[in-house]
Amino acid sequence: GQVQFRLDSNAFSGRKELDAALIDAIKHYNSAAVRPLLKAGASPNAVDPEQKTFSALLLASFGDQQEVRAMLIKAGAKI
Repeated sequence: GQVQFRLDSNAFSGRKELDAALIDAIKHYNSAAVRPLLKAGASPNAVDPEQKTFSALLLASFGDQQEVRAMLIKAGAKI
């Protein structure tokens, strides 16, 4: 909902914001937001801006988010 609205209204100013939104979606178990963020240009290798050693894939693994992990790997996440 809200992520798609922000994407539709071009509210993200660049990849850095898209990556941060992707990390936020994963942290909040919002798997529905992951695919549109990746499609819009978020990196499947995004890192948490607060915990620089935590990648999107690692966060999804911590949360046992299998669907999100699959989306990230399909989008090119480094394993």
